[in-house]
Amino acid sequence: KVAIQSLSIQGCDVFLPGRSRKSLTRKQATLQLRQLVLIYENSGIFERMLEVARLLAANGMVSDITIVSETPLPPEITGKLSIEGVRWHFQAVSSTRPEQLRALRLNPASLVLMPKDLLMDLTERQWFELLDQLPFPLLLMD
Repeated sequence: KVAIQSLSIQGCDVFLPGRSRKSLTRKQATLQLRQLVLIYENSGIFERMLEVARLLAANGMVSDITIVSETPLPPEITGKLSIEGVRWHFQAVSSTRPEQLRALRLNPASLVLMPKDLLMDLTERQWFELLDQLPFPLLLMD
């Protein structure tokens, strides 16, 4: 209920830790913590996601960033993707809906940033199923 209630608060980001985690060795966790995934949606929220990515990269916390998108990125976005020391990857998908997150097969220590409004239509049951099946943390941006 807390996660569902937090979605209704305007202007707040929501962090959801992944529940379905397998054990990682210390070496695996160290290597995997440097991966960030941005779910692209044509909105101003993506600008904030890029700022978070820049902050994490500047602090040495991110070395690889993957942008997942249903559409090609607009030129004004691609021009903002240069962050020193970061390797960029792009993954085209048929849908960025929440039920597709499991299909991304991400490492459990990856951090996924996505617009909060992509999850607004979920029922309470769908929320619990999603949270129980995600192996990685999810930061919903508003």
